[in-house]
Amino acid sequence: MDLRLQMESIRRTPSGANLFPVAQGFLHDVGQFLPSDWLVQAGRTSLHGHPWPAMAWAVMIGWTMLLVAIAVVAYRRDSGRHSRR
Repeated sequence: MDLRLQMESIRRTPSGANLFPVAQGFLHDVGQFLPSDWLVQAGRTSLHGHPWPAMAWAVMIGWTMLLVAIAVVAYRRDSGRHSRR
């Protein structure tokens, strides 16, 4: 697997962090399922006027459902502790 980065592709954000695109390989495949990747794509999409892809909606809905389920479990677990006292 070749993950060479070209120095021209590295950019600085206003906060000082480095951003670089990962065009292929394992990190690209993992990034396709992270909401942060799609939020960055949303910014680019809004600038260029293209519609947001269905994959983006699926990833955002999936992460929302997962995090809501985790929050419900945590809430029930916590409220169960306090009601037994």
